[in-house]
Amino acid sequence: SRYIRVISEFWEHTYGGWYIGNYRDYSALPGTPILTEFGAQALPNVASMKEMVGESWPPDWAKMAYHDFQYDQTFHVAKIPLGNNWVEFVENSQNYQSQLLKYAIELYRKNKYKALGGMFQFMFMDCWPSVTWSVIGYDRQPKKGYHTLVQVYQPVLIGVNLGRDVLMKEIDPVGFHLPIVVRPWVVNDRHEALENCTYSVCIKNGEFSALFHQERTFTVPSDGVLDQAPSLVISNDFPAGKYQVELVLRSNAEVLSTNQYDLTIVSTAVDAVR
Repeated sequence: SRYIRVISEFWEHTYGGWYIGNYRDYSALPGTPILTEFGAQALPNVASMKEMVGESWPPDWAKMAYHDFQYDQTFHVAKIPLGNNWVEFVENSQNYQSQLLKYAIELYRKNKYKALGGMFQFMFMDCWPSVTWSVIGYDRQPKKGYHTLVQVYQPVLIGVNLGRDVLMKEIDPVGFHLPIVVRPWVVNDRHEALENCTYSVCIKNGEFSALFHQERTFTVPSDGVLDQAPSLVISNDFPAGKYQVELVLRSNAEVLSTNQYDLTIVSTAVDAVR
């Protein structure tokens, strides 16, 4: 009952945002029923990097290359900022891998059975001290991408396309506020339908949080996808700043899935440029 593939063909490897293009190119979906490689490199933790190539800053690029680091793809395709020190470089690198994996996997899962039957994120763990596409370093310490995989591979996954990750609240001289429109979708890999579903949205930053509930119930089909659950329109009266949008899906009061997205709210054109 299980399909066996003797080899992993190069044409089944999609590396948008790493070898070519932009990670948003994943929205085109792969032209293969089984995607056998996709992802991006990410540096392991700071201690591992210093043990590999030394503490000097900027890094010794020859040593970095010996440990599999791809300079061209990192800076010229992914355009990952170097930062001012090891801490910033590691954070920037891991953030990019996490962002790419979340974007790609959510799109792929939402389109299951349409253009894709299976996918394999490349790769899980390093077999020697190196900089690779893994989400677990040689020292068995997880990168940010590992926690992203845990989130996006939930058997039941709620997600949302906000359309943009930076929102300007005042778009005309009278201060009209562009609302935050939440249009969730749900992927259900269980073999039973999910009945009486509702969801909530929490928009928060370090200072405060605001909670909103969608009370209309809906059903998610067995082993299927609900392309759009009932929408929720939230008035954008939040102060400018960086926020997290957290979604919680419930069925008969049981929590089935959680997910989160980053959103930046700016109040003027000057703030948007900054």
